[in-house]
Amino acid sequence: VLASADTATVLRVWAGAGYPRRALALRETARRCMEQHGGGLPREESALLALPGVGPFTAAIVQCFGWGDDGAAVDTNVVRVLGRLVHGDVQPATETSASAIRATSEALLPRGESGRWNAALMDYGARVCTPRAKCEACVVVLDCAARPSATASAIRPQNSLIERAASSLPGIGWSMWSGSQSVSQTATIGMDNLRASWTARS
Repeated sequence: VLASADTATVLRVWAGAGYPRRALALRETARRCMEQHGGGLPREESALLALPGVGPFTAAIVQCFGWGDDGAAVDTNVVRVLGRLVHGDVQPATETSASAIRATSEALLPRGESGRWNAALMDYGARVCTPRAKCEACVVVLDCAARPSATASAIRPQNSLIERAASSLPGIGWSMWSGSQSVSQTATIGMDNLRASWTARS
């Protein structure tokens, strides 16, 4: 129905939702799915990203929740969690590069469990690792590179992860990144603890 709807109808139905260009992009996506993908959403990331209005986050959501495939979904909540926990940045939205967050999210993604992982990570950022972080409720606070030091309230510098990686909780192996430069080491952190604990509590 949407694919064949005229512009006036689409905009009338969309009225009040804001950003009318999104409604037109959605219609164009519906048309392409009908013409190129048999009436459904494509499975491959490259095909999803070729659709109007579909970016990396939406593509990953479709992959993991729609198809059950692996895909790292990165929203503002995930940026906060990974930027603080892994990169030691207090305000990751402005301090951690997008490429660093993307590399980290891909490296930590537990294959075959991306749906549960993405949901837990986004929810964790929305409920615990909030803009005003609730560190007292965090299940991986001891592994957080941005947590306050024992002697001061100042946040640890970004390179604290490198110093502490070897002694962190057993976790998933991943290639550590700092900014856009690969640190070419393998570290383990307690992300599996976050995954198991938060999924069980949610």
